[in-house]
Amino acid sequence: MRTETSPSHFGAGSLLTSSLVFLLAFIVYRGTPGRRSTGDTESTRRIPFAVVEQGRFDLAQDAFFRANPLHYSAVAVNGRLIPAFPIGTALLSLPASLFYPTAPLDSGQMREFEKTAAALIASLSVLVFFHSLKRIVDGGALFLGTVTFAFGTGLFSTASQGLWPFTGELLFLCSALYFMLHARSRSVAAAAAGASIAGAFLCRPTAILLLPAFLPLLSPRRRVLFTFATGLSGGLLLTAAIQKALLGSWLGPYIGMNSGRAMWNSQFSDGLSGTLLSPSRGLMPFFPYLVVAAIVALRGRQELSDKARVLACTALGISAPVLVASLYGKWWGGDGLGPRLLSETAPFCALLTALAFFSSVRGWLRYFLVGLVAFSCATQALLAYRPIGIGWNAIVRPDDNPELLHGWRDSQLIAVWLPRWTPSPEFRLDEWKREDPQLHGSVDHPTDGGQVIGPLVVRGWARVPGEDLDVEVRVNGTVIRDSLVTRHARPDVAAAFPNLGDCSKAGYQIVVSPSNRTRRRVRLVVVFRSQGGQVRHYPAIACLWDR
Repeated sequence: MRTETSPSHFGAGSLLTSSLVFLLAFIVYRGTPGRRSTGDTESTRRIPFAVVEQGRFDLAQDAFFRANPLHYSAVAVNGRLIPAFPIGTALLSLPASLFYPTAPLDSGQMREFEKTAAALIASLSVLVFFHSLKRIVDGGALFLGTVTFAFGTGLFSTASQGLWPFTGELLFLCSALYFMLHARSRSVAAAAAGASIAGAFLCRPTAILLLPAFLPLLSPRRRVLFTFATGLSGGLLLTAAIQKALLGSWLGPYIGMNSGRAMWNSQFSDGLSGTLLSPSRGLMPFFPYLVVAAIVALRGRQELSDKARVLACTALGISAPVLVASLYGKWWGGDGLGPRLLSETAPFCALLTALAFFSSVRGWLRYFLVGLVAFSCATQALLAYRPIGIGWNAIVRPDDNPELLHGWRDSQLIAVWLPRWTPSPEFRLDEWKREDPQLHGSVDHPTDGGQVIGPLVVRGWARVPGEDLDVEVRVNGTVIRDSLVTRHARPDVAAAFPNLGDCSKAGYQIVVSPSNRTRRRVRLVVVFRSQGGQVRHYPAIACLWDR
């Protein structure tokens, strides 16, 4: 039996195996159809070319960011335009940008670069994880664990498809795991493990919360502990210096953008249940093998007694991201594929699965575990390869209808598995085809992140030249039909927009009576509608309603 301190040999056979692992992962990741990208990564995929062409960490010369208003993925600091999101993944993608022409790329070429760079980084993560896993298991457990990590976690559908913060973070987390499993016998490896955790922090600041997951793997020897602390503190100081030099501040703009009260969830239980059980964003529906793996590991705990430290690592590595995601006000992470915010659990999920298979437990549970891993791998493939995977977000609009994330009928999981899935009629697909941003209007009350006591009063104005627009209110996706609606004059609107004409009934007030005495978080969507059938969905407003 191989133990966690056994040596790993690297010869010709190992080189061939490593090459096959890397190439297989890259081919699968890079072979997905289309160019899966998001506005969040716009600055991340463009900054490498700014560095190569200009020698400066500055997007000011990129025509895309000279538009007004400035794209949300960048911020202006001291006369420079810098990424608003963490820069670790962008720095990791720099080598890949050298293989592309230095002339300005169009949007399609830029997304092709992003997809290639993400696939390369993710494939390297698989390779590092494979060699980490070789330290503690072999045979079928090694194979199953590697397959689980590569194709049965968010690494496949999310991290390998775009230059997300998770993409670089997972590479550093796998590196930290690799060095940690060597650190019990080599103090230099402990320093490298600490530095790797600091690298993960540079990619995504919440990675520092995974530090407790790695501590059980540390040797209690003072020299090892000291070198680990040195590597971690030195790495964090280096990341701070990099961010100060490139971004103008020690921590970068991302932490400041995501530290306000509006970021956090006032109903932790709702966030936790959704993070664990939602068939569109939940850990268990997308990765059900975790439940069986935990049961198998517990039943075979005597066989795994020498790996108790590794089991503790997996438990902490999975639970920490779940708890953090549950605290977010938008625990589902906006548009995405499955439990995107839990992508950083990937190495710990795969590690637990490998340990469970490695135990002495036999029989139907073991076969059931393999079957569930196959289901998760197939689900990730469907998410990545089927257009409905990403298209589901535009249909269901999770930010506007978060309550639907708890249901199965219109869930993302059902949508990718059913060949001819059709959404429920209330989504009004034809309505979104008639979306017209030129329908002017506003919601003045309530405010996003505010609190309402008693009846929910929605006030604002809605008018285009020659016509007062109809107004419809939807609370948590439900159209409110029995509300009291009044129209009134808005002279301030008439003064600000003279071209609108008569504004004597441009204002509106809609009063929604409470149905029961409860206190809950609601999401409000106001829809403006013209006589010609055009509509405009005003951005969703989240507030706390004491009814």
